[in-house]
Amino acid sequence: MSPRFILLVVMVGAVMLIGGLSYWLLQSTLAPQDETSIFMEELREKTGVEFSRIQIVEFKWNIRKNGEIKEIRVQGAGFSAKNVSVDQQAKIEAFFEERGFQKDVYNLAAGTIAGLAGYKKDGFVCLIKKRSRLDRWGRPLATGERDIEIKCGQD
Repeated sequence: MSPRFILLVVMVGAVMLIGGLSYWLLQSTLAPQDETSIFMEELREKTGVEFSRIQIVEFKWNIRKNGEIKEIRVQGAGFSAKNVSVDQQAKIEAFFEERGFQKDVYNLAAGTIAGLAGYKKDGFVCLIKKRSRLDRWGRPLATGERDIEIKCGQD
């Protein structure tokens, strides 16, 4: 075999390897156009919040089974936004309530700086994490703006 042929085979192999890795990395950051990502795009449009690009995510969801609280992992889609105003936060909550979602008592948490609200409807679950914007002394800003992360999927 000639050195040129060997070089050609090595170059073609390298291009295929790089292409495959690039495709794999890209797929890990893109959410498929399934009902979860369609739901999240509608949330983006209806609330006017400038969310990040939808990502494929896994998150923890608490359920009650046989009288015990258990944690399961949910595969789905998620995105986040920074500096979400009080008005926009209300629009996000209204979006879920208008579509018949119920708050899930096993997926609620509240604190002075951060909070968590779980919503569910017919096996479809969403977690909304809110974190207060802080001033330079670590106190929540008076504006009420928060950073928000939303993750949804089928339980």
